[in-house]
This record gives sequence, structure tokens and C-alpha cells, in this order.
Amino acid sequence: MENTFKKIVGLILSGWVSSSVYASYPTVDEPFTEPQYHTGFYIGGQWGRGALRLENGDEQDTLTGNILQLQASKTHGMVGRLDLGFNANEYFGVELGGTRWPQGHYNESVFDPFGVVLLGTGRAKVNTYDLDLLAKVTLPFNNGLGIFTKFGGAEVVSNTNLTGALSSFTPFVYRQANGRDYSLRPEVAAGVSYEFNLNWQMALEYDYIFGRKNNSLNTNYQPDLHSWTLGIQYNFVTW
Repeated sequence: MENTFKKIVGLILSGWVSSSVYASYPTVDEPFTEPQYHTGFYIGGQWGRGALRLENGDEQDTLTGNILQLQASKTHGMVGRLDLGFNANEYFGVELGGTRWPQGHYNESVFDPFGVVLLGTGRAKVNTYDLDLLAKVTLPFNNGLGIFTKFGGAEVVSNTNLTGALSSFTPFVYRQANGRDYSLRPEVAAGVSYEFNLNWQMALEYDYIFGRKNNSLNTNYQPDLHSWTLGIQYNFVTW
């Protein structure tokens, strides 16, 4: 009788342990979901379409100054970006990135200081790059989706090459407008992301870098920069 009692107690205990262990695993009705947006470093790349906007926001309009006037012939094209970031938690992070913007093509006209006499015409090509540092705020959802915004500053580098049969009376215009220009400018971005798993994530993003106001000569203008990009990101998960 005693042995039979021990066997019954043993069966009850083994059944209780087995049911407890089974309950700790997900069932068909309760799928296992991993926490999203883990802490750690990440790298990413983005590709899309961008444009250089002139002072009135029209990509094909004229930028007018007292001496140098530019008529945009092509200011949009492909954009490429690489970034390295760190997520402090699921909501906040910081990102360092660099972007290659479309090459700008302009038809130029050079006038006298009063803007009356046309001294010469030519063309300008502008290659633009930037290096930025952005704070990132993300609102994650349980299904892997998230919306985010970024804000910070960008060091924008513009290489301008002026060509054409300009008058010899305007060499100072070349000295001021031709060559490389640097400017630190505010930048904002927003987008939506989707996390496939712990490591891989995709995002659709809109980015805007504010331009710099022109001087009276238009020899150091900086157009606004904006882009739509689709990117892929790899997360080095730490937890």
C-alpha cells in the first residue's frame, strides 16, 4: 500500500512539473514575440531621390542677385547615404551619417553691380556632400513597426565649377563663387521603420537640410536640400 501511495504522489508531482514547464513556452494561440528596437550600435545605407531647392522653393526657378543670376537646369537626381548609430534604448539614439546629393546644373548670367548690363554668361556645376550628427527619437510598436524623427546639424560641402565665356571685368565673381564652400546648417528628418528580426530593419525616410540665405551677389548661396530614401539597417544587438 505504501509503495502504491508513493507511485501516485510521484505521478502527480511529475505531471505538475511537466505542465508548468509546458506553460512557460508559447502555444499556437500565443506566439512568441521578441522585444523590438534593442540597445546597441547599428549601420545602415539609404538610397533614393533628392533635390536642391533654390530660395523660393522651386527647383527649376531663377536665383536672382545684383551681379550673379542662376537659372536651374537640373537640380534633382539620386541620393546615397551611409550612417552609423547607437540606440541607447528603444526610444532614443544618436546617428552619424554622410550623404551624397545630386549634382546641380545652372545657367549663369553675370551683370554689372547695378544689375543692368550683361557682362557674360556661362554654366555652373555644383557637387554637394554633407556630414551630419543627429539625435533620433523612435516610437516603437509591438508588431515591429515604428515611427521616428531625427534632428541635429549638418556640415555641408559644396564644390562649384563655373565655366563659360565671361567678361574679363568679372574675375572677382569667380574668386567668390568658384571653388569649395562649407556651411553648418540645421537638419530634420522623419520616417517609418519595420524590424524584420533582431538584426535587420528597413525604413522609409524624408530628410531636409535648411539652406543658407544669399548675399547680394549670390556668390555663396546654399540651396535647401531634401530627399526621400529607402534604407536597410543592421543592428548589433547587445540585449
